[in-house]
Amino acid sequence: MTIDLSVPIRELSVAQQQFVAMIFISHHLEEIFEVCDRITVLRDGQYVGMTEVSQSDVGHLVEMMVGCRIENSFPPKSPLRADAKIVLEVDKLQLLKESPMLSYTLREGVILGFVGLVGSGRTELVRTAGDRRHVRPRRRVPATAESNSPLTSIFWQDHAMTTQSDKQNMTAIVCHAPKDYRVEQVSKPRAGAHELVIRIAACGICASDCKCHSGAKMFWGGPSPWVKAPVIPGHEFFGFVEEIGEGAADHFGVKMGDRVIAEQIVPCGKCRYCKSGQYWMCEVHNIFGFQREVADGGMAEYMRIPPTAIVHKIPDGISLEDAAIIEPLACAIHTVNRGDVQLDDVVAIAGAGPLGLMMTQVAHLKTPKKLVVIDLVGERLALAREYGADVTINPKQDDALAIIRSLTDGYGCDVYIETTGAPTGVNQGMDLIRKLGRFVEFSVFGADTTLDWSVIGDRKELDVRGAHLGPYCYPIAIDLLVRGLVTSKGIVTHGFSLEEWDEAIEIANSLDSIKVLLKPRA
Repeated sequence: MTIDLSVPIRELSVAQQQFVAMIFISHHLEEIFEVCDRITVLRDGQYVGMTEVSQSDVGHLVEMMVGCRIENSFPPKSPLRADAKIVLEVDKLQLLKESPMLSYTLREGVILGFVGLVGSGRTELVRTAGDRRHVRPRRRVPATAESNSPLTSIFWQDHAMTTQSDKQNMTAIVCHAPKDYRVEQVSKPRAGAHELVIRIAACGICASDCKCHSGAKMFWGGPSPWVKAPVIPGHEFFGFVEEIGEGAADHFGVKMGDRVIAEQIVPCGKCRYCKSGQYWMCEVHNIFGFQREVADGGMAEYMRIPPTAIVHKIPDGISLEDAAIIEPLACAIHTVNRGDVQLDDVVAIAGAGPLGLMMTQVAHLKTPKKLVVIDLVGERLALAREYGADVTINPKQDDALAIIRSLTDGYGCDVYIETTGAPTGVNQGMDLIRKLGRFVEFSVFGADTTLDWSVIGDRKELDVRGAHLGPYCYPIAIDLLVRGLVTSKGIVTHGFSLEEWDEAIEIANSLDSIKVLLKPRA
């Protein structure tokens, strides 16, 4: 049925000329630009923003509506050939008893679109239509049809009736030992009771991944190393729910297709720390990417989420790059919170790598008296200034102690956050911090650190605080990204496929990058 909207549109225009105020609600963009003076955009019931029609265009409005920039659009539709082959037929597909049955036939060259509001079942419908195990009563492909069109390549690989869900193997990075990481074909995980399998969208390479790769003692030392190889590395991951085990939908509060992230630790749920709510210090301490089978990580096409994992949903509108920094951002928030930053504090952050730059953004939101960032790389210090640092220091060129004293009447900084991962960063902090100051240590070190321990007690009576993981901070990280108060722009610098692992780890372990992402081709 076609509805002629020209008459009411003309009536609105007449009323507009008579200075009648109107609220016009529509999804038809051409009507909005024809009728309205000012546009307010809502997404999933939340206010996104307001723009003047004269200062906007369709591209800008669509970006506000979907929450990300649209990089690609479909070309003009080509006329359908009369002799186009049938590549897919679906007959009486029904997701729920109360939903209508769906039947359709697709020919080569046809683009099929599934449209609906969030929660309407559009994602489930697409996935079901592409998975032969769930179609009732039948889905058929003519015996003579070859599955080589752009459409059928989504559902069938290598011209065979194999769906993504049917895949038995997957590509993964497998850690066997220090500097012995291999791209391999391994068994795709399956979801048991209260478990999920997610399809990985991206996984970041962390500084701890680099130190583990190089053989740091904290990972590989002693008769029983903490790393249990062979294991799939990666704890900075997120992805889409691909398979839901028995009871897992209610257990985690998710459904098929949801975009999710699991916290990096897999709590045992039984030790004194887990029982008291301090799960991030779990005595068993399995962390994704370091213990085989119980906590295989996200540098793979798919990943199993065990029952005790802590899962968070990622709302629409957060870009891939922003979603990929949720884990380190949660760590940054926890670290800054450990510093107990006050409005009259001078805060010094040592290290402007990914974590340090995220800590800079978070500390800036705390509005300290002065925010100082220290690093050896000029480009990173420039980013820190963009993120809110009042003062930046390059120890190769600047006298850090003199600058800090000039900002604090000669006393020293109130809070020193160490995130360099280098022993010199610790000794530097002992010099820069004032008496009774708060020293926060976040880094994972690849070598032992030596200092005059008497400075902590006898000389300055420092409050030394550790910071580990990002407990209770994932929802905060997601909210800050949704509101645009923190960004990945400038931090995520490189992206590689799993097959490009050797190049990715080399770049990640250098000053040529800040944050490197692995993006499975699937």
